[in-house]
Amino acid sequence: MRSPPVSPSDRVRRRGMILVVTLALLIAGCAKRSIETPIPSDHWPEPPSQAPRRLMLMLPGYQDSEAHFRRNGFFDLVARQPEGFRDWQLIALDSHVGYFQTGTMPQRIENEVMKAYPDIPVTLLGVSFGGFGALYLARAFPDRVDELVLFAPFLGRRDFLKRLHMEGLSEFQPRDRLERELLDNWRFLLEDSRRTGVEIHILHGESDRLAPAVELLAPKAPHIKVTTRPGGHKWKIWHGLFEAWLRDRKPQHVPAPERP
Repeated sequence: MRSPPVSPSDRVRRRGMILVVTLALLIAGCAKRSIETPIPSDHWPEPPSQAPRRLMLMLPGYQDSEAHFRRNGFFDLVARQPEGFRDWQLIALDSHVGYFQTGTMPQRIENEVMKAYPDIPVTLLGVSFGGFGALYLARAFPDRVDELVLFAPFLGRRDFLKRLHMEGLSEFQPRDRLERELLDNWRFLLEDSRRTGVEIHILHGESDRLAPAVELLAPKAPHIKVTTRPGGHKWKIWHGLFEAWLRDRKPQHVPAPERP
């Protein structure tokens, strides 16, 4: 018995399904990275020359690692700043998506990083997916984190953003765990940060593919400072934005904690 003929529209649908499955497998393969203890990190300065007055944790993008911050000149930019920045401790983390999927990221950050630097304020810097991670950690450590610097942060996929815009924070119904975390990040940006006074800077290229989410956020969050420059979703753009941010920021001098 011969199979019924396949129509052109069926062929298109089948090819589309094959493409979707193939892309999903490719993405899964790229995302399959090892979970290590401790989380791989890169430090500046190394070792610290004195007891630091501020800790900056740096979270990379989805396909990036802790090495990208040094490779793209972020450490060098801080090293060239006036004296007030030189008592900062920078720690770049290989905080890929696998660590967040375990659900233990806050505990690991506290045990592996923050315990070594007690009683000093924390700046979280996140790039792309690292922006999602920075917001996630800011919610976990409200008593330590007083500043976020987010470069083209991942705030949700297009469908999520459309539904959030239509339904609003109070009525939005998350469909999965990721959407629950994204919703909590938006609540932090729009409500919690305004109440607690945490300082938030969002910086991105004008043609960045993640810029529409920031454009949706900005009118609702005048307390968040948004800075743009020409360009897309590229490290060279973030390097220039970080340089300008450092130039404009006035480092706060707080007493250094005594170390035993």
